[in-house]
Amino acid sequence: MPPITESVLYQTIYRQPADWRALIARDPAELAAAAEKLGAAGRILLVGIGTSHHAAEIGAFLFRAAGRDAWAVHSPDFASYPIPFTRDDAVVVISHRGTKKFSAQSLQVARDKGAWTLAISGQDAAMPADQVLHTVAQERSATFTASYTGALLTLALLAGRLGAPGIGDALDALPGQAEQTLTNDAQVREWAQQRSAASRFIFAGGGIASWTAREGALKTKEASYVTAEGMSLEALLHGALTGLHLGDQLLIVNVRGAFEQRASEMAAAGREVGLEVTWVGNPLDQPSGLPGFAVPTTSELLAPLLTVIPLQLVACYLAEAQSANPDSFRMHVPEYDRAFKSVKL
Repeated sequence: MPPITESVLYQTIYRQPADWRALIARDPAELAAAAEKLGAAGRILLVGIGTSHHAAEIGAFLFRAAGRDAWAVHSPDFASYPIPFTRDDAVVVISHRGTKKFSAQSLQVARDKGAWTLAISGQDAAMPADQVLHTVAQERSATFTASYTGALLTLALLAGRLGAPGIGDALDALPGQAEQTLTNDAQVREWAQQRSAASRFIFAGGGIASWTAREGALKTKEASYVTAEGMSLEALLHGALTGLHLGDQLLIVNVRGAFEQRASEMAAAGREVGLEVTWVGNPLDQPSGLPGFAVPTTSELLAPLLTVIPLQLVACYLAEAQSANPDSFRMHVPEYDRAFKSVKL
């Protein structure tokens, strides 16, 4: 295997601050036009699958903070089942490349009902929406990172225009804060090397941070092929904890907000049953010496942009520790190649 620093995943993680600066400097007329339509909508339905669904869920938090009636829906569900909405509503479809089967079908369902449609996708993606907001250059690694944070930043820019608190001028600081977060690189690499033999990795967070936890688990699976699951803190407490064992890894995404105290309580519970606990974001109220990856302080609504970066590095360096190819989606293995090609994504 070539050095992990030569992987497309690693290089893409590091290009994100530059991507964010470009998105913040984009033509404001595009954002203003989209925000006007979203502001006039009765409801906003955000649609996506996989990583794009995680972005949709965070987008719903952002728009609800702006006083909008906003909800996220899986694209296969939106395309396949009757979901009540009208021509007064807006449908936002999030997709990396705009080529997924259910993304296209979701846009068609929305347009058939006369709803205004917005697509958020990578550069040069052609999507049949009323408006398309392009984000970043198309990714070459199958473990998507920059297109996810590009979608999140675009959603935050829109939510800020709709009046969501804690965004505004804080957006301009994000690229520099991302660069600061990336200085955790060596620390994350050492952490991953020490845990290369761990059997399971559990990611958990409260509220909006629960979707960052799910994204961290997904990146870890895609890049390093290990067993990883992401969930909310309450899901961990209400059943999942009973299936974990001594030596399993628990990574808690902890940000300032409604679930900060709960995060520390769950860390204590995990330690009690022998889990190795690591925090991401803000330090937990636990004994000193508990490993963690700090990010600069920002609002709870913008924290998902920063807290996901150490988790992207975790995925990258666990791939290195497992001698896995983080860019291939495991399609260099014949069985996996046949499996994915047998089902149209």
